[in-house]
Amino acid sequence: MQCLSDGRNVHEMSSVIKKRRKKIRKHKYKKLRRASRHKKK
Repeated sequence: MQCLSDGRNVHEMSSVIKKRRKKIRKHKYKKLRRASRHKKK
């Protein structure tokens, strides 16, 4: 039982980390786009 619960916890953590990474990537892209716009001006 412990092994199964540990595996589930690890899977949940990995999925949460992936979601966070996706959010961070979106924020980074937004910042890069803003910077490129300022450079053009």
